[in-house]
Amino acid sequence: MIIDNAIISITKVNLSSDIKLANVHISIFTSDNTNSSEILSLIIKEKKEIKYKMGLLLNAKYVPELKFHLDTSMESYDEINNLLKK
Repeated sequence: MIIDNAIISITKVNLSSDIKLANVHISIFTSDNTNSSEILSLIIKEKKEIKYKMGLLLNAKYVPELKFHLDTSMESYDEINNLLKK
């Protein structure tokens, strides 16, 4: 998967108590007009590969099921900051 002109950050991970589910919140910043939801769709499409690579790195009984969510909090902070500057 190749995503040009974007910064992708994991902002938060909520892991279930049985370690079988991970809710992963992702913040996406693009320098062009690429829609963040399109990039999130690409990441979700590659979820199986991401989970496989996590399994190679983790020394755990389970590799959690991954659910990705778009974190838009930074965009909200930026909007509030711009309003306060006016």
